Amino acid sequence: MKILLPFFLFFLAQTTISQINSISPLHLNEIMKGNEFIGHQPENFRWSADGQYIVFDWNPNNEIGNSTYLYSLSSKKYSKATKEELIALINASPSQKMYARHYFSMDGYLVEYDVKTKKTRLIYQSNNSIHSV
Repeated sequence: MKILLPFFLFFLAQTTISQINSISPLHLNEIMKGNEFIGHQPENFRWSADGQYIVFDWNPNNEIGNSTYLYSLSSKKYSKATKEELIALINASPSQKMYARHYFSMDGYLVEYDVKTKKTRLIYQSNNSIHSV
């Protein structure tokens, strides 16, 4: 019995290694593809101003550039955000959380967001991007 045990363990190890190698040969070319190989991961997570959604950037369909998505805490589902939803659910900076109105820039617009009424008002429009609101 003691003589058969090493042969059995050797046979078991060889069988396991050959099965692992035949299942999925992984090549360096595939690994170096990055997001095309593993899929694009969500990034730039932030809260909506009302705290009902998690807003994030994602590219699940391997398109050019990321799109903004919303994850609803109530329905536990995510969806691609429309431009109206982005304006209404824009991320409030931590310095503005105590105020009733938040200010942000989007596509050359300076916008005021009223937290109580959940309405936006255009303050300023420009052809250039607006930074450091």
